[in-house]
Amino acid sequence: MACGLARHQRAYLLDGLRHSAECQFIDTFDELDRLLPTLTRCDALVLAPQDHRGRDALDTVERVARDWPAAGVVMLFPPRAEAASSIRSLVLAGAHALVFDGVHDTATSLAQAVENARREVAAQVVFRRLQPLIPSALHSMAHAVVSRPEALTSVALVAVALGVHRKTLVNRCARCRSLQPAAFILWCRLAMVGYLLERTGCTVESIAMTLGFPSHTALRNMIKRYTGRIATDIRREGGLGAVLTAFGARMSAKYGGELAHTVTFAAVMLAHV
Repeated sequence: MACGLARHQRAYLLDGLRHSAECQFIDTFDELDRLLPTLTRCDALVLAPQDHRGRDALDTVERVARDWPAAGVVMLFPPRAEAASSIRSLVLAGAHALVFDGVHDTATSLAQAVENARREVAAQVVFRRLQPLIPSALHSMAHAVVSRPEALTSVALVAVALGVHRKTLVNRCARCRSLQPAAFILWCRLAMVGYLLERTGCTVESIAMTLGFPSHTALRNMIKRYTGRIATDIRREGGLGAVLTAFGARMSAKYGGELAHTVTFAAVMLAHV
C-alpha cells in the first residue's frame, strides 16, 4: 500500500514491483487511518514524508509500527526533501527503509527497499515468537540466523557472524540443554519458512531459493523430517505457529522435564497469537 506519492513515484513503484506484489494507492494519511483497521493483510507501506494535504507522516509511521508490526514501512522522499519530520525521527518511529527519488534507479531501489523491509519485519516477528521458547543465552544466535537465514546456514558461519569459536556455540547449547547448534540453526530457518508459508503465497521452490536451501526438494524433505508434516499442511495449520509447535514437541521428546514442558506450552500458546 502506498500513500501520498506523486504520479511519477507511483509509476516507479508499479514498475519495481510489477512481478512481486499488488499495489494499492491512496492520497492522504487521513484516508489511510480509516482504511488500516479494515485490512486483513498488508505486507508493506510506501509513504511520502507528507501527503497531498501537507500532513506529516510521523504519526502514521508510529501507528503502523504499533498496530501493524508485521508490515514493513518504506519512506520515499522527493529529490529535495523538506519533510516536517527529520529522517531520524521517522526511523525511530518505525520506518525500515528510506529511498530518495532520482538517486540511482528509483524503481529498482524501491523494489529492493520494500523487499528489505519485509525481510526485516519477518525476522523481527519470528524472533519475537522464538524468544519465549529458547533460553536467553541462545537469543543472539537465533536473532543472527533469522536476520540472515539465506547466509547463516551452518555452525561455522553463525560463529563467525557472532565473533566466537564454533565450540562456544556447542558449549552454549549444551549448558542450556538445547538442541545441538546445527539442529538449532535449522529450526530457526524453518521458522522463517513457516512465516513465509503463512504470510505469503510463495511456493516452496521460491522460499527455498530465498532462504538458501540447496533445492526445493531438500527443503520439503527437511520440513517433513523435522516437523512431521508436509509444506501444504504447515501452510494450512498456521505456518509459523505450526513450526513452533513442532519445535516444542521436539524439545519435549528429546529432553522431557520442566524445561521442555515450558517450551511446548509456550509454542502452543504462540501458535494462536
